[in-house]
Amino acid sequence: MHETQHSDVKGYIDVTENKHPIYHVKGWCFYDKNGGSVLPFRLTNGDVIVPITATARPDVANHYHNENIVQCGWEGTIETTTNYEMQMLIDDGWTTIFIGKVVDTRFSISKSIPSYIVVDHFYEHPDKVREFALQCSFYYHPNNHKGCRTDPCYRFPGLKERFEQIVGREIKNWTTYGTNGCFQYCVQGDETVYHADGQQYAGVLYLTPDAPPNAGTSLYRSRITKKMKYSGDEYHLVFRNGHLDETDFEVVDTIGNVYNRLILFDAKCIHAGINYFGTCKEDGRLFQLFFFDLA
Repeated sequence: MHETQHSDVKGYIDVTENKHPIYHVKGWCFYDKNGGSVLPFRLTNGDVIVPITATARPDVANHYHNENIVQCGWEGTIETTTNYEMQMLIDDGWTTIFIGKVVDTRFSISKSIPSYIVVDHFYEHPDKVREFALQCSFYYHPNNHKGCRTDPCYRFPGLKERFEQIVGREIKNWTTYGTNGCFQYCVQGDETVYHADGQQYAGVLYLTPDAPPNAGTSLYRSRITKKMKYSGDEYHLVFRNGHLDETDFEVVDTIGNVYNRLILFDAKCIHAGINYFGTCKEDGRLFQLFFFDLA
């Protein structure tokens, strides 16, 4: 456990604090012959000798039952982008006992948007919203979507501001998309359509009390590309069999259908509403749709 690169030296590096390229290292070492002793040691970086401070290590002395090695501790700070060495003066020569590995942990953090966000209990009075939605007129547009939608959009006051709080970014194109805020319902027999949207974010607000939890929304990856998104030149590969063939896709995540639950998700991910139920807007999968971009 305490072996070093020299068979007659025991030692250990206890701490390496990494704030690349600054490293603070601390440890201990001693010469384990002739009853044990503390020989001169130094920290080097190439041809540069780095100052270190000798420290008492009674814990090591107690472990080895040897008071001769109580001053075996050391610590120092080095600025380097290459490996460094701990050396001990043995038989009139500086001998390497440790090689410190330099690791740059300044990893870049992406600024990608969340794949999806779930907010339960979104509306304070969801029953009133549902009642309002059921009084709306719904229309069937077979070339654009499954189920029926309202033609008007209902972007209630405060929605945009609440969404901005949730995603932590300002929203743009709030009024650009003609389906942002519309109501829609789908029923049993409506087909599952695997697709992605051109907007940056999509949202679904579930408005059916006690709906089957498995009648939510799933995010998928292509079985061909193994990716959740696709570039323009991949479209015909990903949807080679159209938008209705489930064998072309694998489920990555499913967000359950819970009354008054809002999900906001990356609209460019392949997704679909699933397991439609009921026979009409009163007992089917009723929901409110949102589409917008981030500033």
